[in-house]
Amino acid sequence: MSAVLLRKFSNKYTSVECKNWTKKVEREKLVIFVDKVNQNNQAKDRIHSIDKKIFVSTKGFVDNAIQFAEEHEIDCYIKQENKFQKVEY
Repeated sequence: MSAVLLRKFSNKYTSVECKNWTKKVEREKLVIFVDKVNQNNQAKDRIHSIDKKIFVSTKGFVDNAIQFAEEHEIDCYIKQENKFQKVEY
């Protein structure tokens, strides 16, 4: 499930997808996420254009998913206990 976060007093919008899975996120899931954002941004009847992409996982990301995220400007985070750790590329 994705959510579009709206920032008050700004024209910038962020799409966030969070996964609480038992395995690391694979590249294909990020491909689907980017496709959804692109479909939104290309839709003639869109309400908002998404400027930023964030993907959160409780188990992390496989290596080629991280490479894909970097190439497509997706900020990836791993939730560990009560905090979020940004994945560095």
